[in-house]
Amino acid sequence: MLNLARKIRSVLFASACGFIIIIGCIVAPLVAFIFKLNKPEVFHRGGLIWAKILIMISGMKLKVEGLENIPSERPLIFASNHQSYLDILILICVLPLRFRFVAWDALFNIPFLGTYMKQYGHIPISENNFKEAQKTVLEIIDLIKAGESIVIFPEGKLTRDGKLGRFSRGPAFIALDTRAPVIPVVIDGSFHVLPRGEWALRPGTVKIKIGKPLEFNHFDNSDKKTYLEATERLKNSIEVML
Repeated sequence: MLNLARKIRSVLFASACGFIIIIGCIVAPLVAFIFKLNKPEVFHRGGLIWAKILIMISGMKLKVEGLENIPSERPLIFASNHQSYLDILILICVLPLRFRFVAWDALFNIPFLGTYMKQYGHIPISENNFKEAQKTVLEIIDLIKAGESIVIFPEGKLTRDGKLGRFSRGPAFIALDTRAPVIPVVIDGSFHVLPRGEWALRPGTVKIKIGKPLEFNHFDNSDKKTYLEATERLKNSIEVML
């Protein structure tokens, strides 16, 4: 049975999430409009504050390694393993730049959360329509070429057992087309704090390891074999840090 402290922390966390999302949908665009500020930047700064508050409420302790591996003044592709829904909050807290998440479109249909994610500029990708997903990948490529950085989870879905799952070829396709550096990121411990299918938080330490940039400039061909090789290289770079 859950102890009382875990129940209270989990209910408080869920309530805070809902409150912050609703307030964010109203306050962030209002602030941007009144003060004539850049809307994505306002959402980024607000999101950073709110993510830190939620991390504090959750009881998680974050330990980060490898921030020095993140290049400055270049659009980047952050590719991370995916252990928990908390991973989004964790990455907002630790990555020192503005970026957009690529997430399944179902999340954008959730009231208030979907509105907030759209206003922030996060990118919905279809889980069930391959042609629509392909169109989104092309849009992501255009965004990166325009100077935007993205965060993507190559596994697509949350792990069920804490282990690294199969990688899609999408991130490799994006990297090969844009030639943007790919930063491998490992999140280790969020599965313990809140695994898939559970609602009650456990206290724990989450380690975030940021690897050295991967360049794919030496891949000249654009065929299935090339994408598979690039995908395997990316997956190996994350596996060795786990």
